[in-house]
Amino acid sequence: FKSAFFFGNIGITDTMQHMFWRNLDDKESPYQNTILSYYQKVDGVVGEILKTIGPNDTLIIMSDHGFDRYDYEFNVNTWLKENNFLKLKDNRNVGRELLEDVYWSGTKAYSMGYNGIYLNLKNREVQGVVTKDETGDVEKELIEKLSIVTNPTTGKPVFKNIYTRKDLGISQNEDQAADIFLGYYKSTRSSWDTAVGAVPDTLFVKRQSKWSGDHL
Repeated sequence: FKSAFFFGNIGITDTMQHMFWRNLDDKESPYQNTILSYYQKVDGVVGEILKTIGPNDTLIIMSDHGFDRYDYEFNVNTWLKENNFLKLKDNRNVGRELLEDVYWSGTKAYSMGYNGIYLNLKNREVQGVVTKDETGDVEKELIEKLSIVTNPTTGKPVFKNIYTRKDLGISQNEDQAADIFLGYYKSTRSSWDTAVGAVPDTLFVKRQSKWSGDHL
């Protein structure tokens, strides 16, 4: 090629950190240096690439996210229900995946996916109840109450930063983005149940899986 752009993705470092982060501080574990060893292997690959490029070529190496361990999951929809932002049909205690049991006429906000809360806005959601004029007050109440949430086991606060669309420069006309974005302190992330739109009966879940590192 006289000129070209070539993109390559090395995903193994992501997988290794998800699975082996819990071993980093365990001096007795035979897997303590697993993550480091894979980075060394990838470094070798980069070295081979450097040997092949010419003096006028540019090599850019970048990561799309960081990593850290997590020990607790937070059920966002459960918190919304307990704080009267979300209501379930027939006064149920738990709700199924995909927001199946949400009573929309009594719901101001819900969560699905990771780290986002959506307002149940009129003229955007099929059964929206929050008017445009009420948006600011609902967002303010959500942020004030979420900001004081603590993990009852550790006694530590859960959220480091909580952002609105305005904070992040997202247009109010964008109908796909969340309205509130949750920034957790280390060791906590949104739960798997939150990701699929479920409403469990517990607020915090202690991590049990070997999937111990994350970037949420």
